[in-house]
Amino acid sequence: MKILLVTPEYPPDFGGGIAKFYRDLVPARRKQGCEISVLKGSAFVCGAQPYEYEGVSVLTLETALYRKWLEQFAHFAMFPELRRHLAAAFALHEQAGEGDGFNAVEVTDWGLLFLPWVIQSKAQVLVQLHGSTGQIAHHEPADGRAAEGVFALLLERAALAAAPRLSSHSRANVGWWQTVLHRPVKYLPPPLELKVAEFDEEIRADRWLSVARIQEWKGPQVACAAWELLGKGAPRLDWIGRDTKQVATGESMDASLRKNFPNAWGRKIQPIDQIPPKEVQRRMSAAKAVLVPSTWDVFNLVAAEAMAMGRVVVISDCAGAADLVQHGVSGFVFPKGDAAALAELVRQVDKLNPDELREIGQCAAETVRERLDPDRIAAGKLELYRNLPEPVATQVSWLRESLLPDTETSPLAFLGALPLKQLTTYAARRWVNKVLGLTD
Repeated sequence: MKILLVTPEYPPDFGGGIAKFYRDLVPARRKQGCEISVLKGSAFVCGAQPYEYEGVSVLTLETALYRKWLEQFAHFAMFPELRRHLAAAFALHEQAGEGDGFNAVEVTDWGLLFLPWVIQSKAQVLVQLHGSTGQIAHHEPADGRAAEGVFALLLERAALAAAPRLSSHSRANVGWWQTVLHRPVKYLPPPLELKVAEFDEEIRADRWLSVARIQEWKGPQVACAAWELLGKGAPRLDWIGRDTKQVATGESMDASLRKNFPNAWGRKIQPIDQIPPKEVQRRMSAAKAVLVPSTWDVFNLVAAEAMAMGRVVVISDCAGAADLVQHGVSGFVFPKGDAAALAELVRQVDKLNPDELREIGQCAAETVRERLDPDRIAAGKLELYRNLPEPVATQVSWLRESLLPDTETSPLAFLGALPLKQLTTYAARRWVNKVLGLTD
């Protein structure tokens, strides 16, 4: 069976979540008899040289095609990021020949990459729900771009409702989309290859660890609030991950946390920039517990990786990997955003003796070994491919006609509907800010 993956990232891009989801599944699928090819690209990734990773051929979005489609979506100038996503999605679709020569195409939801495949495909299509552009906009709305986020979510809803098959890695994400779309979504967790630990680290009784971007929906503010409640009794928490800007204000999230939680962030909670995966694993192997305080996550492989290493995981019930954790048995779960509940769990975990920590860690590792076995997950994915419906003329061809109308209009024509006084005031303010160097 010949399979094409259309994805914004692919190993060795281990910094990205989607790349991690494919890391162990592709080798397992090849063992099941699948011939895998990858087409990688997005609004932010094009023009790179082709490469091969563990026997898998990886092509990247062609820059000329992307630019061609960017021009075709010029009428979306008022929504610049959405325009780039649409251009990349349709360019990848054209570059892949609409899936000609493949038995099945698996395409991700992020960046609207799935959209042209729902409209027209020469192969059977599976849409993998990793965390869509609309979902991210919903959980982290951007100042001045709320309309763009709402439009992306509505566009996703219209297209996903007509997609041949949908699959996701967590029950929480399955439930969210089933509620929105009123249609079934297949639950199939991600695979995780258990490797023998190369580290012989002593567990640091005083050291906790989080591995995530310093970003609001990753929950650093929840950790800070809990650590301030713990006061002097709080353990050291190392937070590994790059800083981000708050979408609403443009302020650094790190700076915001230092200002709002001066007794926690930068003191008991130590931010550490991105470090090599090997060093992350070494620190994870030595941590007393791994904290995942996300207020939203589709899955969160960090939690599964920590469990596989026999670490105690304390996780929010809104992180998708909370599916794996039986509270008090293979880890601990607290309600999202509840700093007081998290503080109480930290006290509870800190009272556990080494034997109790080891018992919970062993249960966690066994859970991952059983539920995230790559061969079992690959067999489930192969079964999904075999039961995909044949490509047919879709009922959402209107989407293409709506997105790409046969009209020659100026990309800035929408400005004609806005009040002149409002436009003039905005333009003057932007000019002043540009002169003063306050904006790009």
